[in-house]
Amino acid sequence: MSRVVGTVDVCGVLQGEPGELYEMTSYGAGISREDYDEYFRGCEKAYAFGLGAHVMFDYCPSVERYGLKGAPQSFSYVKGEVK
Repeated sequence: MSRVVGTVDVCGVLQGEPGELYEMTSYGAGISREDYDEYFRGCEKAYAFGLGAHVMFDYCPSVERYGLKGAPQSFSYVKGEVK
């Protein structure tokens, strides 16, 4: 069962050549250079989200509560306030 464990504000989107983007984000990206290079292999452009404030929930409701069948990734976008 998929659960909502918290929320995070998306503050912006960064884009650039993969090597350039890695240099801008490597300090907090949470990915090794090797894994990053493998992920973007063959790509001319790379994108990254700028993240802001986050909240971790004590109670983690199911995604169905928000009209989702399941997250296609480890995150999903939900419009409005999550309660």
